[in-house]
Amino acid sequence: MHSLRGKGKPKLAVIAAFILLLVVLYQLSASRQASPTVVEDEVMSAESQWKELLDLGEQIIGDEISGTVKWQGNWSTLLDPEEAANVLTTRLGLPAAEQDILQNHTVYSSSGSRDEFALHLNVTQLSSSEYYVVLRLEGEGRHAMASLSEQQALLGQSMLDEGIAAEWNAAVQGMRRQPDELESGSLKEALDVVEKEFPKKLDLTLVEQYEDQDTVSRTYYSSYLPISVDSGGQKVGLQAAVHIHSVTGKQEFSLGSPLLTVEY
Repeated sequence: MHSLRGKGKPKLAVIAAFILLLVVLYQLSASRQASPTVVEDEVMSAESQWKELLDLGEQIIGDEISGTVKWQGNWSTLLDPEEAANVLTTRLGLPAAEQDILQNHTVYSSSGSRDEFALHLNVTQLSSSEYYVVLRLEGEGRHAMASLSEQQALLGQSMLDEGIAAEWNAAVQGMRRQPDELESGSLKEALDVVEKEFPKKLDLTLVEQYEDQDTVSRTYYSSYLPISVDSGGQKVGLQAAVHIHSVTGKQEFSLGSPLLTVEY
């Protein structure tokens, strides 16, 4: 019996050492992944959600589609305003930013283009070490949308890599591809027809709706869309609207994710 206990001790020691090694490796892995996982998820979610939004927009609108993607959020940094703006313009390949004062805040702005879409950057100083950053990408037509699709996630990743708590939202808009049967009907009827074309995989649940003389809007939730926001205490991920264009008088459709904002 004595010899058996003696042989067991080395085995127990090896097992204990192996368990300890697993714990250490797990802790190291967790600490390495804790921060990057959030960044990667945000970018991957934006890439996935933009694809769904663009596919839906092209199905409804066709070639004459226009689109906007925005990455925006707070940035805590000890850089002064000009340095902060220059860091971002350099990273994003934009011209040097120009300074302005808007509503008592220092704002640095820069605009440029990449392939077939435009980029607009605003860096607004909120305090001595806090900024609000907005990067807006805009394009018109299928070629511009294809180029924007290839690069919007990379540009968002660049902002996140700089430590900006950037959040994503996007919109597409344009005249309906086959408008003849809708122009004579009401805006509500037009949106009803478009709603029937939404992919079943989105499994959309109507959350809110709004209607006035010139606009009909509906907001939905979908568990299939990874990026959502709170609206009236409920999660929403897609907004669809049809309104009368102020110049042409025709029906224009807009799709936003997770919401349409006033800038669109």
